[in-house]
Amino acid sequence: VDPENRNEGRPKAKAAADRLSRIVPNMEAEGIELTIPMPGHPVAEELQGKVLGDVAKLADLIQHADLIFLLTDTRESRWLPTLLC
Repeated sequence: VDPENRNEGRPKAKAAADRLSRIVPNMEAEGIELTIPMPGHPVAEELQGKVLGDVAKLADLIQHADLIFLLTDTRESRWLPTLLC
């Protein structure tokens, strides 16, 4: 959730993209929410398909982006995106 607008209930990735677009209007910014697995943590069976899809999307985004901001909540969740970069 966007820490400056907690009452909005907007995800911080989308709020950050909106703010970046206001600062640099010709920038193409998109806030994307993904489930990133942390190493050593099990993924529930019912979430495995979503997590695999999100990891594939993450790899594609990293491959095609000029700049990536990781707005993750834990050091562990930054591990996989850092390896992909």
